[in-house]
Amino acid sequence: MRGLVDYLPEKTQPSTCTPRAPRGFTLVELAIVMTVIGLLIGGILKGQEMIQNARATAVIAQMQSYQTAVINFRDAFSALPGDMRNAASRLPNCNNNCTPHADSSNDNIIGLPEWGEDWAAQAGLTVNLPAASAADETVLFWAHLTLSDMIGGVNNAAIRSGNERVAWTHTHPASPIGGGFVVGFLNGQPLPGDLRNPDPDAGPLGPRGLVFMLVNAPQSGGDAEMSQAAQQVMPVHLARIIDIKIDDGYPHLGRVRAYGLAQSCYGSDPENPQYSARSGMQDCGIVFEMAQ
Repeated sequence: MRGLVDYLPEKTQPSTCTPRAPRGFTLVELAIVMTVIGLLIGGILKGQEMIQNARATAVIAQMQSYQTAVINFRDAFSALPGDMRNAASRLPNCNNNCTPHADSSNDNIIGLPEWGEDWAAQAGLTVNLPAASAADETVLFWAHLTLSDMIGGVNNAAIRSGNERVAWTHTHPASPIGGGFVVGFLNGQPLPGDLRNPDPDAGPLGPRGLVFMLVNAPQSGGDAEMSQAAQQVMPVHLARIIDIKIDDGYPHLGRVRAYGLAQSCYGSDPENPQYSARSGMQDCGIVFEMAQ
């Protein structure tokens, strides 16, 4: 039989344990965390580099396809697209709207020969055909290449109706990085943003002959607009990547040249122009000179 003492609560003894202090990271754990963070940052940066390289490659491939198309067109028709006098009778699905202005056709110049003197916009908001001046050749150029099945990306409604809105995919091909391509003829004029002083003994500063220019809109034009900060078609580092991939990597030399904000695209040094590749601003555009 249990006694009364069995039902009495035991006397609680005060605990002699002290609370444990919070445990921090060891050096090994910190090293592991820093390694993981470094790998993540490296992967992001590498991914961004791969994206930029892919974008540059896409632009280059598109431009080179246009150069090949011009060569093939010239071999097939003995004339430049946009400049062929009898285009209405020689190109499939063509009519009188295909024919360039008689006064400027078959002169091996696309558009106005003085285009590079002030970089005026080549086209307005709409195009009306048949052609009324040499400027219309810059629209007919893309139409002729499309009608001859040498390029895609232009709808050619202007040829069918004689009137069309001037825009990417309507009259001019769009670019995979934004903006698109215009075409024209240059006589060595310096590109917008080029700070070098012309020297008659040193030769022309800019490209010569037929060029493709990557711009924001088909109506882009004017030296001030085309050298304005943060308003161009691509960041400086992308222009540099394109230049390095297929040319010499200098904004003022070779068949690939830059235009845009002087401080970014030419490095503000007229004696030694360089791309300021650290700039992430939309300060640059690219001009591709057609091989003669």
